[in-house]
Amino acid sequence: MSVTSARRRIQSEYKDLMVAWIRAGESWRDPVRRAFEERRLRPLDRRLKAAATAMEHLEGELAKARRDCGDD
Repeated sequence: MSVTSARRRIQSEYKDLMVAWIRAGESWRDPVRRAFEERRLRPLDRRLKAAATAMEHLEGELAKARRDCGDD
């Protein structure tokens, strides 16, 4: 699996998770839900955004290395 496809898959899976979370929120509105969102989902969102940024950087570096090595 390439870095690009891995990044896209992670982003897609996270989007699916958030859609499910929003749907669950239509009927689940208690302190446990809010605590889970605050303690788990918000930090996960920040980490995934940072990971996606790092993966984009890595994609660029790998492409540069391939060009430098003549492996276009």
